[in-house]
Amino acid sequence: KTPIDETYTWQNLQLSWGVRGIGSFAERFRFSSSFVRWMHKELEHDTVATAFDNKLWNFRGVFEQKKFRVLSGSFGFQGFHRDYVAGGEEALTPPVASNSLAVFALEELDFKKARFQFGGRIERTGYNPAGLPDRSFTGFSVAAGIHVPLWKNSALVTNYTRAYRAPALEELYNHGPHIGNLSFEIGNSQLGREASNGIDLLLRHQTERVRAEANVFHYRLRDFVYLALTGEEAHGLRIAEYSQADARFTGGEASLDLKAHPNLWLNLGMDAVRSELVDGDVPLPRIPPLRCRLGFSARYKGFSLKPEIQISARQSRIHSTETPTAGYAVMNLTASYTYAKNHLAHFFAVTLLNASDRLYRNHLSFIKDLAPEMGRGIRFSYTLQIY
Repeated sequence: KTPIDETYTWQNLQLSWGVRGIGSFAERFRFSSSFVRWMHKELEHDTVATAFDNKLWNFRGVFEQKKFRVLSGSFGFQGFHRDYVAGGEEALTPPVASNSLAVFALEELDFKKARFQFGGRIERTGYNPAGLPDRSFTGFSVAAGIHVPLWKNSALVTNYTRAYRAPALEELYNHGPHIGNLSFEIGNSQLGREASNGIDLLLRHQTERVRAEANVFHYRLRDFVYLALTGEEAHGLRIAEYSQADARFTGGEASLDLKAHPNLWLNLGMDAVRSELVDGDVPLPRIPPLRCRLGFSARYKGFSLKPEIQISARQSRIHSTETPTAGYAVMNLTASYTYAKNHLAHFFAVTLLNASDRLYRNHLSFIKDLAPEMGRGIRFSYTLQIY
């Protein structure tokens, strides 16, 4: 097979502004917009075999209401325009233009002893693929939650959501080799919109020496879209198809941070999720196993040191086309220094990844059976912040 070289170009431009005192109904208005262009070329013998050009413009405007007795909140609009073009022998999709526009509101009633939040969102998303029928989706999402203080510095938060999601461009129109996943992906242009009902409970406690949270959730999704291997091959690659079926997710996560010293915190955490198709209780693909983390963060003036061990249990509850994944423990270490002066802040960081050079495989990886995760590595970063 002819070797393939890959080149990437990424451009990002962001703009944010706001105004105050715009009327009797709102205290301020904030608007943000960004333009992102990502280009990817695959070269064979200095010739472009496949090229991708993805342009995305996002915008969001939010009005913050003036408080009226116990009522406060915000409302606004959000949307995007995306132009996606793929050309060459391994192009995944036809050129597609997509647009989305949504209006939303989030309100809060503060009764001192309890806070009640509720909101809604209406969104319309449309796709215009070259040579294929157009698709459009319109949906309404609602949510409500209550925040109830318990003992001192603690609270119970309960949320209910009924959400809508339009299928993504890739889920609808992909049809071709996806080299990053070493698979031949097949989308489904007839996919419908997803709808979910979910509830989650959060218990939070925070003091000067202890920060603790525990959360449990359950979601039922109608027409959930997922990508799974079929067990067949095409053009030397494994076939992966986007499908749609009813599913459910149940799980939880917890975190505990303990202050051992003014400059030293112990950090603990864990998360787990169980998910399956409703019909037949078939496990969904690429669902993470039980995971835990253990670490600490130490600070002295501008210096920070954060060692952490990430532990993953064996995942043996798998989809029919998956293989089990062994458990592992990986240690990472991050050291950083912050230097601030006048209106500038400099952030220097170095991270040692997989310090023990452990050979392990990530169950969330599409290519875990073909390639393990990265061995020992080191990453440097520098960030300049102007304010």
